[in-house]
Amino acid sequence: MGLYWSFMFSSYLVLCMLILLLGYRGYKRTKSKLALSVGMAFGIFGITYSIVMLGFFAPLLPLLAGLRWFAYLIIALALYESVPRK
Repeated sequence: MGLYWSFMFSSYLVLCMLILLLGYRGYKRTKSKLALSVGMAFGIFGITYSIVMLGFFAPLLPLLAGLRWFAYLIIALALYESVPRK
């Protein structure tokens, strides 16, 4: 259970944090809940990548799956809410 460095996971983590920051910045500028929701979801993805890179993947697999499922749900709900209704 040591550190697990991988270029793939490291790059995913960096991209997740970038999207988190851009989502927060977009929310601060426009008060867009879509930007905030997408940023939060990618922040959750970043947390799961951090847990994997810290070596806690095996014992926390159900938690990681639940967190990722929740993040996808946040994005889906945010996109659903952003579609104009007739």
